[in-house]
Order: sequence, then structure tokens, then C-alpha cells
Amino acid sequence: MKKEKSFSLMTLVKLYSSFLFQKTTIIIFSIALVLILGIIIYLSNPFMNVNDYLVGYKEIHLNFFLQSFFVLQLFNSVIIATISISLIIQAQSFDTLFLSHTSRWKLCISKIITSSIVLFLLVAYEILLIIIIPLIRFPLFNINKDIIFSLFYLFLSTLTESIISFLVSIIIPVVFSPMLFMFISVVIKLLCNNFTNFKNIFTKIIPFVDVSYDGIKFDAFMLTPIWILLFGMLFLSIYSIKDLK
Repeated sequence: MKKEKSFSLMTLVKLYSSFLFQKTTIIIFSIALVLILGIIIYLSNPFMNVNDYLVGYKEIHLNFFLQSFFVLQLFNSVIIATISISLIIQAQSFDTLFLSHTSRWKLCISKIITSSIVLFLLVAYEILLIIIIPLIRFPLFNINKDIIFSLFYLFLSTLTESIISFLVSIIIPVVFSPMLFMFISVVIKLLCNNFTNFKNIFTKIIPFVDVSYDGIKFDAFMLTPIWILLFGMLFLSIYSIKDLK
């Protein structure tokens, strides 16, 4: 009997991308993108008096980026939960179509690649917004290296959170799992945003984009690749032995 040809990684990525972008997720993503745009415009204070801006433009720039990055990271948690529900929980029956002639590690890697592409496009959209809107709204705003690096900071942060969400979802494959992880992530981000002592400790460990007078920081930059590798391997290991139905 002739052995069926294994699916290539690129083919699997295309299949999982098509599976991800169903009607429900497209609606959620579309609403999120529109809300992000509206909130970023609102945070730029479109009705601000020019004289008020000129007097305190540095503080205005700081507040805009501080609030914008906080809002973006909250929205990203919601989108990550949506991706986890679709690619991990709802896709289990879809996975079984490939298991007879495709290795589980390839399925696992294809899901991570699919989510990485979606998250990178999302982050690129978000960073473009917080570059273009200040350029339009703030006469004294200039693009600096921190803004450029923030693209990679935010992407690494969302990718790490996504892989952990995948891990939680494969351990307890119910919709409640990624939703609970999303809630925990949001609470941690709220605490980091509102309590300096908490932020000073946890931002050294967890990937969190922090904005201050010193610029845009990502203190967990060295630890983040370790987290991605560690949780990615755990996800792969558990997925490899999980009974998929």
C-alpha cells in the first residue's frame, strides 16, 4: 500500500490560517482593529488646545505612549485568547485529519508559525498607528529608535503570551482555559500599570512593554527567548502525547 504524502509545513500553515479566519474570528479581529484605532485617536486628545500642547508637550507625549501601549497589550490578550480557542481547542477535530500521515510536531510548529504571522501583522498595525497618529497630531513629535524597537518588544511579548496560552489550552482543552489565562494576563498588566513596586519586580521576569521618562523599555528582553523556547517545548511535548478527539 502506497504511503500518503506528508503535508509540508507551509501547506499546514495555510490550512490553519484558513481555519483560524472563520466568520467569528474575523468579526472579533475586525472589531478589535477598529476599537484600537478609535482608542488611539482618542488618546491623542484630538480636541486639545495647541497652547496647552506647547506648554507640556513632553508630558503629553509620555502619557500618550504610556496609555497606548497599555491599551494595546490588553487588546492583544483578547486576540491571543481568540487565537488559542480557534487553533488549539476548536481545531482538535481538524488536527485528526492529518495525524495519519503528518507528525504531531509539524502540526504543533505550524500552529505556532500561524499565530506568529497573525500576531506580527497585528503588532505592525498597532505600531504604525502609534507612529502615524502622533505625527499627525503632535507637531513636536519625532520618531526615535525606541519606537522602532517597540515593534520587536511588543511582538516578543505577544508571542510569549500566545505560546503560554497554547500550553494552558492543550492541558485543559476547554474554552474556559484561554479565557482564564487572558483574565490573569489582564490583571497582571493592570497591576504593572498601576503599582510601581509590582511593575519593578514583574517586568524583569515577564515580557511587558514599559513606557517611562527613560523611554520604551523591555526589561525581560534576555529572558523572553528562554520563555518562548521553554513553553514551546512543553507545548510540543504535551501535544505529542495528548489524546486528540
